[in-house]
Amino acid sequence: MTRRYRIEHSTVYRYSDEVGTSFGRGYLRPRETPGQRCLQHSLTIDPEPSDLAHGEDVYGNAHSYFHVTDGHSELRVVGRSDVEVTPPVHDPGVTSLPWERARPAGVDPS
Repeated sequence: MTRRYRIEHSTVYRYSDEVGTSFGRGYLRPRETPGQRCLQHSLTIDPEPSDLAHGEDVYGNAHSYFHVTDGHSELRVVGRSDVEVTPPVHDPGVTSLPWERARPAGVDPS
């Protein structure tokens, strides 16, 4: 049975004094895998950044870089995503074995 989830992640930074600039990098977009699809993703940054770029690191993780240049004493970063997750298919030939014998095919036990 496929399931859908709505995920919201919020981070708030509060500064004791007003700061003139903030840099940040967030890893908030869910990763695409064989059992997971990201149907929708949004990123909200307040105050609004003057520079915002999206990319991928060497491991395939999506990230967002931002630079806020307006003075502020609070910075709020919110990521919202809708994901669809499909349960994995288990091999009954492996799952019926005792745990100490259940190894993926081709794995040398020594």
